[in-house]
Amino acid sequence: MITVFNRRAIYIGYSKEEKNKIIKLLSKNKIPYEEKRWHARGGQARGRGSLGQLSEYQTTYEIYVRASDYEECEFLMRQMGEMR
Repeated sequence: MITVFNRRAIYIGYSKEEKNKIIKLLSKNKIPYEEKRWHARGGQARGRGSLGQLSEYQTTYEIYVRASDYEECEFLMRQMGEMR
């Protein structure tokens, strides 16, 4: 079980494609993860709208893994980056 006390962020970013690649990699290697998504909606944050903000930057994706799996995930992600 992944909790706020035993997790580390393996990815925080705006790319849905990158997020999906990482989730596929984690699933393939049977590494449990937790995913969060934050969407900036117009007018919600202290009266600021999304006017002028590019749509690809309105959603932030976060992927967390257990702290004990973090090094293995980093290694797998490095390998994934080298294979591109």
